[in-house]
Amino acid sequence: MTDSASHQHLPRTGRSAVWVDNNVIGIKDVPVVAPGPGEVLVRVRAAGICGSDLHAFHSDAPRRHIPGIGPGHELAGEVAALGPGVEGPPVGTHVAAMALRTCRTCEFCRVGRLQWCAQLRVAGSSYPGGMSEYFLAQEEFLYLVPDGMDWPVAALSEPCAISLHGMKRAQMARGQRVLVLGAGTIGLFAALVAHDAGAGYLGVTARYPQQAEAARSLGADAVYDPGDVGPGSEAADQSWDLVVETVGGSAPTLQQGIDLANRGGK
Repeated sequence: MTDSASHQHLPRTGRSAVWVDNNVIGIKDVPVVAPGPGEVLVRVRAAGICGSDLHAFHSDAPRRHIPGIGPGHELAGEVAALGPGVEGPPVGTHVAAMALRTCRTCEFCRVGRLQWCAQLRVAGSSYPGGMSEYFLAQEEFLYLVPDGMDWPVAALSEPCAISLHGMKRAQMARGQRVLVLGAGTIGLFAALVAHDAGAGYLGVTARYPQQAEAARSLGADAVYDPGDVGPGSEAADQSWDLVVETVGGSAPTLQQGIDLANRGGK
């Protein structure tokens, strides 16, 4: 299907979650914008709720979002239209999107250091996010979804990629004893990566029963209460080569990670 032909079948408007005010999100009909050069329009089939979305929603600090822009940067869907000059993926292809926009031309973009692009923008905070029926993506930030993968699972590709990248940076060695602090989405993915990479012993801290159950199902050998990892605790008596902190915020987990790691550990 040509670019112009695919655009003819686009609806004029689509529903989208949008920021109305601090602590207020509404559902509105917004224009469906045809993709421009280097862009692909994705019909969103599933979008995740990130912890940062929750922080932005509950925050009473000065607004960190722009009214009329919707949240959401974890998304998967199918290609709805291609911009001029974009060769693929074809309309109908199942994709997950990295919800960023960059200049594409600076020295950092050219070497893949996208986080240092001076024009970097993140969906949901500085341009329309993925909690919408349609999402405009840069063509280089689309990734094919395997046939048969459920949409909600495909939308988890973004947090999965974060955990995988972090574990690669940690350079975990096979057989090491690994403790993951936190059993949210990022922590559970980190545990999954550590298990599949051959951790010799895997511990996870989990606040809720469903998190503990999920951690065990992903290969955790031990699950600890996050409030019971201090000196003299079972977790502190273990020997951890690598501690992965996935909680952040105001929790004391960064200091806990330092205290729990072996001498010479990470």
